[in-house]
Amino acid sequence: MSSRRGALARGQGVAQWSAVQLRYSLAQPRPGAVLPDQGHKLLAADDLDYARTEGLDVWAYTPLINGGYVRPDKPLPEAYDHPGTSRVLGVLDEVGVETGATRNQVVLAWLLRQGVRPIVGVSDLAQLDEAVDAVDVPLEDEQMARLADAR
Repeated sequence: MSSRRGALARGQGVAQWSAVQLRYSLAQPRPGAVLPDQGHKLLAADDLDYARTEGLDVWAYTPLINGGYVRPDKPLPEAYDHPGTSRVLGVLDEVGVETGATRNQVVLAWLLRQGVRPIVGVSDLAQLDEAVDAVDVPLEDEQMARLADAR
């Protein structure tokens, strides 16, 4: 138990928090870009470090960016239109070929490998199966490094 979290909770007579839930994905918007759903806060490296230091679970919502990785009818928002996204998508495709996984599965496996729990929304059983199968995608250290370098 973190003494800071515990003390704050005890002082207010409530249970201490155990997790953080923020928007997080492999591709990142341009710095300062406004996302279509403005109220959402992106997980930053400092947030991840804080959560790990405090022993908090990390949950990521919108990890598949509303289908933007795989659905031509739902492209990545304009905020993601920058050279970093092109690099990420290129490496994402390479890793997908190497592992036999879809883009979505590689993104979810990347999150899971970091100990981040993705929250996904699906429209049909095929999408659910695809997401669940991401737990079986083995990402090697070298692949994780390539994905990190692309970001």
